[in-house]
Amino acid sequence: MCVRSFDELLNLISEKITKKDTNTRLSISSAERLVITLRYLATGSTFPTMEYEFQVARSTIPYIVRQTCQALWEVLQPIEMPNPTEEHLLKIAEEFYTRRSYGREVGDEAFGLAEHLLRPSPRQNLNISQRVFNYRLTRARRYVECTFGILANKWRMFHSTMLVSENFAGDITKAACVLHNFVRRRDGYNFGDSLTNPIRGLDARGTGGPSTGIAIRKRFEEYFMNEGSVPWQYDKI
Repeated sequence: MCVRSFDELLNLISEKITKKDTNTRLSISSAERLVITLRYLATGSTFPTMEYEFQVARSTIPYIVRQTCQALWEVLQPIEMPNPTEEHLLKIAEEFYTRRSYGREVGDEAFGLAEHLLRPSPRQNLNISQRVFNYRLTRARRYVECTFGILANKWRMFHSTMLVSENFAGDITKAACVLHNFVRRRDGYNFGDSLTNPIRGLDARGTGGPSTGIAIRKRFEEYFMNEGSVPWQYDKI
């Protein structure tokens, strides 16, 4: 992030993260609060490490990061990631289907099967429709992995485990998404940031899958063998 972009960002959120001085201590400035948060997101430094880097109490740093992430989302979301209209969502779905011949949330075998998250069929004793489904799902999943990889290469805290609560992790992720758009629109992007970072180290969960997910997967299998069939899919299995 260049200095001009940092100054613009600080001006946008300063009011929401500025604290008042007290009779006993001076407050941490809004600029330093933003620097601490950006440092955490960009490097993945742990809170104990940042205590020594910034000479700020370890218990204070998580509070600063979370409050600043919440402010970033509140201010930047309407600008950088506005709520999509139904027309916009349909356009995205159409473009995704055109490019990857698929149209639903996808996951690999580390994720549980659900109504809105499909995973491949078990690999043993597959019939042709199941093999086609697995190929089409894998082909579509690459977009998800590439998207996450680009985000993680810019905001490297995604390269390690978030040692925070689930709600805090949500605040971090939302802030990183809007910051990513903010930076790229103003500063462009480095080629290295566009190189993907595959999702690794996930433990398999929910391998049995709920009945709704199984039924939806079966519908996709039938679709890919009939009206959703493409000529080259049989060459890939």
